[in-house]
Amino acid sequence: MALVFYKKHPNLRVRLMIQLTPLHNLLWQILCLGGLISVDRILPLLRFLINIRRNRLALEILRIPLNMIYIKQLTKSR
Repeated sequence: MALVFYKKHPNLRVRLMIQLTPLHNLLWQILCLGGLISVDRILPLLRFLINIRRNRLALEILRIPLNMIYIKQLTKSR
């Protein structure tokens, strides 16, 4: 849906909203340590956090690689 929105309104404001800028790509690369933090690699940590009932923390940690996947898919689809 983000790409549909961008195609209807191809301007900088929309690109910032959907995180489709080189700056966002760089920031997510830094947060994911260049790909070291991925869903597969943090799965044991997430399971541990869920077992000790830290579900919110697990969800927040999971968002980091999921946002990186989102950014990659956006740039591929353009």
